[in-house]
Amino acid sequence: MSSVPRYLRNPRRWYDADGIEQPPATIANSKANGARGLLIHCECGHAGAMPFDGLPDDLPVPDVALRLMCPACRRKDRISTRPNLAGAHTGAGPKLRSVE
Repeated sequence: MSSVPRYLRNPRRWYDADGIEQPPATIANSKANGARGLLIHCECGHAGAMPFDGLPDDLPVPDVALRLMCPACRRKDRISTRPNLAGAHTGAGPKLRSVE
């Protein structure tokens, strides 16, 4: 696999030090690691959480952001998502609420 130049890199993907794209976590992978849902953050500062309900298991976690819009700034292009691993191994953690 060859290195991807910085200007061609997908901002929703992770690249190693050699510039090789690494596969993103999927919904199924996140569930297997104990995640209860997703943490969502917008660059405007608005944040929230949502459960995995209705999301296909093969969907990459970063790509969930493409389906969301921030209710505060009404933008779609400033959102990032990551697995909510809070309490994944301890049984503790915040209850999830849907971002609307």
